[in-house]
Amino acid sequence: MIRFIKGNLAKKEDGFLIVEVNGIGVGVEIPTPIVSQLPEVGSTIELHTYLRMGDDGLALYGFLSPKERDIFEILINTSGLGPRMSLAILSALPIDEFVQAILDKNIPMLTKIPGIGKKKAERIIVELKDKISLYSTAMAETPEEQKLEISEKQRVRINDAIEALISLGMKPNEATKAIYSAFRELGSNTTTTELIKLGLKYK
Repeated sequence: MIRFIKGNLAKKEDGFLIVEVNGIGVGVEIPTPIVSQLPEVGSTIELHTYLRMGDDGLALYGFLSPKERDIFEILINTSGLGPRMSLAILSALPIDEFVQAILDKNIPMLTKIPGIGKKKAERIIVELKDKISLYSTAMAETPEEQKLEISEKQRVRINDAIEALISLGMKPNEATKAIYSAFRELGSNTTTTELIKLGLKYK
């Protein structure tokens, strides 16, 4: 189960961080490639998290962007991969490099991932190419954040509204498209509730 958490970044180090949520410290493991994208300690941070049984018991993994979360969901729903290999993939390569490697059928790039040889890389490409191609196309059609002038407060409202639509059963790319369309229509002074109500009409 993937859940969304928001809190203050209390500690960060290579592959691990602590987020304070309502005064409680939550330890989260993260893919190493996203460490450089983390804000400063003390800043507010939003993560998509996944809880799974690891070698040392239950472990909480965090993804900094909806795109990382979406690709992870595609990976764990792919035959023969599962959570462990999916997390290994995201920990080994930046998400955009991985997506491009699949689209370009770049076997040498994929074999840089620990545990993936040439044959496994070829099978992963066969399994994932169509899924990731469809996802990339859908996201390319979505109004991108950088095309809009969005303040930090508005960004939080947009992300909250997207998460609300996802929790109501919409696919991540559909929810993102719906909320950005609603934001364009309603303008910058809109509330999260208004975004959700209009976003539902785009379903």
